[in-house]
Formats: sequence, structure tokens, C-alpha cells
Amino acid sequence: YTIKGGVFVDRGQSNAGQEAVAAEKVAKYFGIKLLRANFSLPNLGELLTKEIRQKLGIPARNLILATLALPYCRIFDCNTLALGNITEDFRPDCDKEFRKQLSQLATKTLDFPIDVIAPLADWMRLDKSQEIQWAHSVGHFELFWITWTCWMGGKNQCGMCDACRSRREGFVNAGVKDPTVYECDLILEAGS
Repeated sequence: YTIKGGVFVDRGQSNAGQEAVAAEKVAKYFGIKLLRANFSLPNLGELLTKEIRQKLGIPARNLILATLALPYCRIFDCNTLALGNITEDFRPDCDKEFRKQLSQLATKTLDFPIDVIAPLADWMRLDKSQEIQWAHSVGHFELFWITWTCWMGGKNQCGMCDACRSRREGFVNAGVKDPTVYECDLILEAGS
């Protein structure tokens, strides 16, 4: 594939600044254009119940994110939209059937053939630890120094949120040293 660009979406997340910086670094690393989009659902957080969060996360998140990227696909004559889902993603808008239906809807809406894929889930069947092992084996391990996983908006990744715990667990299971600086580790070191 020829990569025409990446899309960073500011959705008002608490870590938007850190994610934007990481997205710029990744785009620079791969030598691609970084495009920007945003959306806002300001009252959604206060309306979500624990049950909905556990089942859906942010309802329709991947549908919204993918939809924001589709105009760029059409403008750049890209027939493929690649999402970052991995095999561990279990939400309804993370599976192959969702991507198949979104491909059909995007093709109809844009009057242009679009294939929505998730290479790490569909082709490589990678979970987080396998993703880390794969990136390490193909010489892209330095990407883990510039990516941002944490849901919090601090100077360093917190190390305690679900996203950080999943990242840490992925490195442990991969048997690869995690290069990430976690705030909770700095606090422990300072207390020692």
C-alpha cells in the first residue's frame, strides 16, 4: 500500500495534547501527511453508565472516527481505510462484520470503492504482546518511544489506567523491555 496520510481526531479526550504530539511523531517517522479532524459530544461522559462503558466503551467510537477519515479517502483517491484495531478489541464496532458493512456504506456514500480494514486484527491476528514482538522483529521498535497509550493527560503516561495496564502487560507477555516512562513508577522511585 501507498500511505497517503494519517488522521488524528481530537474528540475532546483528556490526553488530546499528548496524542496529537505522538501522532505528529509517528507521521514524521513514516514520512506521511498528518490530517486533523475533531468532534465533540460534551455531555456524553456524564450520561454513560458503568454497564454501557464496559460493553461499548464510547458507543460508536470507531464508527465516528472512521467516518471522519472517509472524506480524506475520497479526496486522495484512497480505496483503503486502515483502522488500528487488534484482535483483543471486542467492541461491536471493532469486528470484521463492522468493517465489511462500513466498507459497503462508505462505497455507497462516496460513490467510490472503499475497503475498511484493520491489518493487525484481520491479517496478522495480533494481540498486544504479539504486536510488540512483531514491531520489535521488523525494526520499528522505536515507535514505542513516541506513541501515547495513556488515557490521562499528564506529562508522563500514568501507568495505572486500563490502557496503560494493557500496554504494560503487552510488554511483559512479549518478553520485551517497555521503554515507556510511567508516572506511577517515578512516584515509587521518589518514595524509595
